[in-house]
Amino acid sequence: MNILIKNMFFGENDHTYCELTTKNDYEQNKICCKCKILMRDIIVVKNINFDNGLSLSLCEKCGYIKQTRSLSDVYLKKHFLKKWLSKVKRLFIEDNSVYLELEKYFIYYKKMKVLDIGCGNGDKLLSFYNNNHDVYGVEPSINRVKEALFRIKDLKIENNFAEPYLIKNEVKFDIVIIYNVLQFVKDPFFLLELISKNLTDGGVVYIRAQKYSYSNFYYLALSGLIRSYLSLHCMKEFILRNNFEILKFVDDPFTLILRKSEKKSKNYKNINKFRKISINDIKIYFEKTIFTPENMSSRKILIEENRKIDNQLAKREIEMYILSKKELPLALIFENDKFPVLLK
Repeated sequence: MNILIKNMFFGENDHTYCELTTKNDYEQNKICCKCKILMRDIIVVKNINFDNGLSLSLCEKCGYIKQTRSLSDVYLKKHFLKKWLSKVKRLFIEDNSVYLELEKYFIYYKKMKVLDIGCGNGDKLLSFYNNNHDVYGVEPSINRVKEALFRIKDLKIENNFAEPYLIKNEVKFDIVIIYNVLQFVKDPFFLLELISKNLTDGGVVYIRAQKYSYSNFYYLALSGLIRSYLSLHCMKEFILRNNFEILKFVDDPFTLILRKSEKKSKNYKNINKFRKISINDIKIYFEKTIFTPENMSSRKILIEENRKIDNQLAKREIEMYILSKKELPLALIFENDKFPVLLK
């Protein structure tokens, strides 16, 4: 299916914006991080010359979805270091949701070491800190690091990415929080293995991640930052290999609480009931988000959204035209010699 992008507009109050990129800003790897086999393209972004920009692909063996052609590590590191959420001016509010959720599964019986990967301004760590636990953070945005240190004076935080931080780390953590971070990671399976190695026996991992079906097809295609979409099925071998017990699983939003043990868990039989994402799931998703009732009668797709961001309405308008309705991959063609990406 080919769709032509005519116009894209994002209001001043929106923390999402469109940036134009060139071929030199990209890197490509078509192999599944987990299965080491060639992945199948499901979305490709093209310029007016039909050169490829972002590409999103599916591993038909495990159901893992990732960007197989993405913005380069160099490009993304520069963005996260200085630009990430730079337009967002939010008040610091303590978020005790993770603290209270974990309290259901075990008692905070001792002074624990708690690591938040991608900790932002430290809002999720504050509850642990106020209850006399040792809090650690790793955050790639220097602006967020400064905010976190201003709020939590004793926070042991490093301005870095998770992988190099964990590789050199010598501390064993009782709790690791990875909240809305895995979708930004180039190889989430490698990061999960590093987390497991840095956990105590009985340690807990709290995972929240974004699903591929979370948003509209255009955001799935054009997001320059979100590189991975996990499911419980594609995480099955990691869970079994590292003797994790599943304390909680919610499909949407994807939430997973795991506890590490030296013994095999009793709930391993249940993990086999979770099926993998298939190419048919992707087709159904496209049909639901592209061929809405408003778009059925013509080839024009007009997306108009008003989102409330920081108590202000942010307007988005995207105008597209369906050129052909062939099989996957879906190709989004931009009327420019550059490639659009959505950033925050």
